[in-house]
Amino acid sequence: MKNLGSIAHTVFFGIFPIVFLFNHNKEQLIISDVFWPLIAVSAFILIVATAAWLVMKDREKTALTASLFIVLFFSYGHIFENIWRLGVRHRHFFTLWLMIFFVLTYLIKKSKKDLSSINKVLNLTALILVAIPSISVVLYGIKTWQLPPSSEITPAGVTTASRPQNQPDIYYLILDEYAREDTLRKFGYDNSGFLKYLEDKGFAIINRSRSNYPKTIYSISSLLNMKYHDTDVDAQAEARRIFQNHPAGQFLKSQGYKYIHFGSWWQRTFKSKIADENINISYLPEFSMIFYRTTMLHPISMALKLLDDRRLQWKRINYQFEKMAELPQRPEPTFAFAHFIIPHLPYVFDKNGEFLTEEMIAQRNEVENYLNQLTYLNEKIKKLVEEILAKSEQSPIIVLQSDHGTKFLWENLKADYEPGDIAIKEVFGNFMAYYLPGDGEKILYDSMTPVNSFRSLFNRYFGTNYEILPDKSFFILKDETSNTYQTIDVTNQAK
Repeated sequence: MKNLGSIAHTVFFGIFPIVFLFNHNKEQLIISDVFWPLIAVSAFILIVATAAWLVMKDREKTALTASLFIVLFFSYGHIFENIWRLGVRHRHFFTLWLMIFFVLTYLIKKSKKDLSSINKVLNLTALILVAIPSISVVLYGIKTWQLPPSSEITPAGVTTASRPQNQPDIYYLILDEYAREDTLRKFGYDNSGFLKYLEDKGFAIINRSRSNYPKTIYSISSLLNMKYHDTDVDAQAEARRIFQNHPAGQFLKSQGYKYIHFGSWWQRTFKSKIADENINISYLPEFSMIFYRTTMLHPISMALKLLDDRRLQWKRINYQFEKMAELPQRPEPTFAFAHFIIPHLPYVFDKNGEFLTEEMIAQRNEVENYLNQLTYLNEKIKKLVEEILAKSEQSPIIVLQSDHGTKFLWENLKADYEPGDIAIKEVFGNFMAYYLPGDGEKILYDSMTPVNSFRSLFNRYFGTNYEILPDKSFFILKDETSNTYQTIDVTNQAK
């Protein structure tokens, strides 16, 4: 190709989906998340442009054809996501997209007009499309780089600590969106049998438990940081830093524990940099997987049963439960932290643990899919508890906790925030159950929230003197106009 200037818009149109997606989720990502997608897209653009040149033998037509394919390829998932509920299936939409491409490519091939002016307009358009989100990302990066180091936003170190003579293994399981019992009753689900099982095994249930925040990123990070978020700084950027280097894990490592991290598909808990071992299976990191799902490659790989992220989630959960059951056999004291994105969607389990196809999901409403997945999760927890208790030489610490409650009424809060809305109780009504050796139950109380969980455990079993914080529940709302955060105390409404 004699002149590469004509295909500038092809490059920009290829880069734009990555920049757009990153900008839309920048509060939950780091810049390195886009590295491999950019490499893959750059190679893909080169292949597409070369193929277009071999067909067109004209640089202006090559540029238009390549950009047409790039735009259709990367817009596929975004559009399909908004129309599949209308009954449109991949086979129909994919066929339509191919027809559009071949018809327009034929018209470009047969055109006798000078297409250079169209390419110039497209170059400018594509450049503007990339520039707008890129500027937003840069401004956000400058703002977050000015935040204090993570050591300045974590709790002060403990003044006393002593290793227990017989260090109990610690299993801390986050069960994403597991609702409190009273919420489940509203859905017509009786969870009393599972709770009774736990109590018979020695667990203490926090009956009026509630989360400190209604979003996973705030809830888990405040748990691991053992304090509330400071919204004088960027709340989500602060939360991301905590995931990378949290005081709870660092303290236990200082006490001789091996930190085993069971990761989710979510980028923040996908793996831990401070863990001694990460146990996870994945095709791609979360950002790359989300990006892949927006492309025409997704329906092709689904048809060929390749890169099926739903099937992978089904395998991941089963695999990680199996691996956690093996931990009691390790000689060293172990801290196992797991973020299981279940019963939260994606719904991949029926109540018997069989894999759910997308067609099967569509035949049921969301609440039914959620409850079926929760039913299977209960059985997995029972089996895990049985194995841990049977294999452990000394009584372990086991914590079962959800990051927040369900969000089936969540839409009510997005339009207008109304204190007292029933959705507040639903979304803050989380699940908490503790198995504590010795007289550990003395540290528990009915209004306990996750922010005090590690504080209480460390005080009881390691002789620390952490202050027990007031148990509060907050919304953290972002003002998109000013890019600032507002904290709203909803403790009374959430109780």
